Amino acid sequence: ERFLEAGLSLGGRRIPYADEAFQLTVLPRVPMAYLLWVGDEEFVPRISVLLDETAEQQLPIDALWVAILVANRRFLKLEQ
Repeated sequence: ERFLEAGLSLGGRRIPYADEAFQLTVLPRVPMAYLLWVGDEEFVPRISVLLDETAEQQLPIDALWVAILVANRRFLKLEQ
């Protein structure tokens, strides 16, 4: 619950992937998806951060990496 609440409070919108997921538009034309798999006895929980296929056309890869790090820091700050 807190995963999705934190994402929505950052201006994200819920998307129908994984166990829970939301999409942030960190920069214009650069959507970023956060996907949560809760896990079970067989698999550990995990979160994946995905960019769409056109992201590299919008920014160089190092700038995209920084965008992910900044978004992660804001997200994790809200999770605490």
